[in-house]
Amino acid sequence: MLSSLTAFKRANSPAPVQVSSAPPTLIQDGSYLQALGLKLSEAVTKALALPTCPVGIMSEFVVDGKGPLPSGRGRCLGSMIASELRATECNVNLQRAFLRALQRALSILLTSINGHLLPLVSTPTFTAPFNLSAAGPFNPTQIHALALATFAGELVESLEALGLGTSPEASSSSSASANARSTLLIGDGLRPIREGLEGIISKVATPLFAQIRKELLPILEGLEHPPPAASPALKPTLSTKSVSAGQSVHPSLAAMTQAMPAYHRALAKLADLSPIVHRALASCLIALHWRAMISLAHRPLAVNVMATPPSATSPLPSSTSLATAISGASKKKMGGPTPPGTPAATRFLMKLPSSRPPSPQSPPTCDPLELEAKKVYDLLSSLPKPASGDALEAVEEGLEALDALVNLLRVRGDPTLVPEDVPTLVALPIVLRSAGVAASVPALTQLGEGEYYERCLGGFGRAAECGPIVARTLRQVLDNGDATRTALLEWLQQRAA
Repeated sequence: MLSSLTAFKRANSPAPVQVSSAPPTLIQDGSYLQALGLKLSEAVTKALALPTCPVGIMSEFVVDGKGPLPSGRGRCLGSMIASELRATECNVNLQRAFLRALQRALSILLTSINGHLLPLVSTPTFTAPFNLSAAGPFNPTQIHALALATFAGELVESLEALGLGTSPEASSSSSASANARSTLLIGDGLRPIREGLEGIISKVATPLFAQIRKELLPILEGLEHPPPAASPALKPTLSTKSVSAGQSVHPSLAAMTQAMPAYHRALAKLADLSPIVHRALASCLIALHWRAMISLAHRPLAVNVMATPPSATSPLPSSTSLATAISGASKKKMGGPTPPGTPAATRFLMKLPSSRPPSPQSPPTCDPLELEAKKVYDLLSSLPKPASGDALEAVEEGLEALDALVNLLRVRGDPTLVPEDVPTLVALPIVLRSAGVAASVPALTQLGEGEYYERCLGGFGRAAECGPIVARTLRQVLDNGDATRTALLEWLQQRAA
């Protein structure tokens, strides 16, 4: 019976077909070098072929009837290079021949990329203002240039993974494979190619970073001027924020809030091109941090600011707060219609306990400048940052200084509570106003305002150099024996050291 069932024996399942992720390598025979050259030339031509777009399809991205270079082509070319390089790892002479052929092919590729890129970056459209209302901030010309830079960044990343085109010092500190190290010992000659690809990325990213600074810096400069007077509110507000109902939003802050999502997308796209642009990204962000600090520090304080800071030490009352206190006291003396000698009628009534609990005291009014500084910090800290290294550390230091400025505004410029992270020249206008010094820093130092801004407030580094000198000068000017300036003079002495 069992023997009759042998005909129905189940056949073995066929093995699954293995799909190769890497392109097939060439057969290393007598025509290998000629076939390799043709394969590399064909790969370079296909990698840079721009897609043709019919009329009406992707019209917002079309330039001269062509669409932008699709992403991922640089990685595909790098994958083909990696497969051919692995096929020659056992033959040093063959590897040298492959590297010479690769150098010729990539030189042609670099020339072609520059030929495509030059007409794009030469047009005024490339540095046109960003589109803040649409989903994408870039125009078609910028999109095509960014696509070429993305291709270059992908190819640089692939070469770096293979250890090609790097210096021996860089390769020794990286986690390159043993094959990559042997390639470096041979000398691949691809370092100029890699530097040329990095130059293409910089040609695209640097003008766009400059355009972002050009558009955002005037908005931040507007924060230096007080907002226009707020019109009275038509309806009571239910917000729990400590802002008066009639207070209006600063025009620069409103414009910055509306435009920041578009600039966030633009910076994120530029940061993704390659790690080599992260230093330019850091310079752009630090310039924005510095301009915001200068504008907020030199804005005149509001009149209705709380007179005493939330701390044990109280600054000197300003002339405006003193005038307000005097006018309030005079109104109390002259407020009642009953003559001073006649007792009030409520004096003879029985005082009954009230059935309502006492109303809570209204919280003190916050300085609008402090609230705006906090909002500016939140907006700038949300922008993309460099991934790591010195660039990220520099950006974080700029944000820490801006956050410390917010804390200084919270304590109303008390000289005893100035955070160490606030640069001296940034804290000076706030501390001087808190101490009742009406003159500006340029007037006290006998410098013109334009000269002071140019020579001392050019950036974090320049301010750090000039800070002790200016503090020493102001201490000599303000030391007139006034006991009320003791805290100010002590702080100036500390910063002058």
